Parts: sequence; structure tokens; C-alpha cells
Amino acid sequence: MAISLRLENVVFPDNIGFKCKGCGRCCKEQPADVTAKERASIEAKGFTGFLDENDLIEPRLIRSRKGGGCFFLTASNGCSVNDVKPAICQLVPFVVVDWDYERNLIEVDLPADSNCPGIFEDTDLPLETLAKAAQTYVRDLQEAVAKQENLSPNDPKVLSKTRQLIIRQSTDPEA
Repeated sequence: MAISLRLENVVFPDNIGFKCKGCGRCCKEQPADVTAKERASIEAKGFTGFLDENDLIEPRLIRSRKGGGCFFLTASNGCSVNDVKPAICQLVPFVVVDWDYERNLIEVDLPADSNCPGIFEDTDLPLETLAKAAQTYVRDLQEAVAKQENLSPNDPKVLSKTRQLIIRQSTDPEA
């Protein structure tokens, strides 16, 4: 698949369109991870007890609600924290698959197993929203790695480890 659509430093798959259908499928399959910054924003809205207590490494996994799906998924397939939704959720159904930190180039694609009904063949993408979410996701992951390593976010070790995590997570969603 040729990659040519681009906004700022984010590259998208060519000839892919997307418009959310509100089916909630993405939120029912796997709850998202949140960074410490996203967690604080959600807690500032009055939400507590939403993290998987078995997951202690940042970013942390949002726990599933009874019956499955994301803790914040509403009965009408909405998001109860939509105004502070984690960046990774804003990217769905796309994922960041690579980050060339030397050129600060972020590559976004669809997972091979994506079955989102909002995907169609066209180039109608909410590029600005998706690009901002991709940039936020990479920056927040970089900051989380820096904190874990007790290093500067621009330390070569942090940059490399952040890229490795992005690549691993894009090829193995369970990672």
C-alpha cells in the first residue's frame, strides 16, 4: 500500500477514508491505555477507579466494565470522557506503526485485522484530528519512557525505546 497522504509530520495510508459510525466496536474490543497526563484529565472530570489495578506500568490500561468493553463506553456506544478522550482512542481505527525520531515522522496505518465499518475507500479522513492524536500519543509515550528511565525525553535511549514500543505495539496489540 502506497503511503502519501500527509499532514505536518504524520503520514497516513493512501486511498483510505474513515467516518465513525458510532457502533462502539473499537471500545468493546479492547480498552485503551492512558498516560499519567490523560489519567489526570479524566480524574479532573470526577472519574475514579477506571484503571486496571494489575497494570502498574505507564501508560496504564483502562479496566473493562462488566460484560466487556471500555470502562467509559456508554449504553449508546458513546464515550463518557469524550472531551478528554485518550489520544490512542482518538486515533481509532488507526494506529501509530512507526516513528522516525530523527526526522520526527510518524506513520499511521490500519491494523491488518481491522473490521471497522467506518472505513471506506476514499481519502476523506479527519486528518487534523488524527494527526494531533498521533502526535500526542507519540509525545506522551516518549515522556512516559523518559520518566521510567529517569532520563530526558530527548535522550537517545528514550527515543529508541519509544520507537521500539510503538513498533511492538503496532505488531502485537497485546504487548
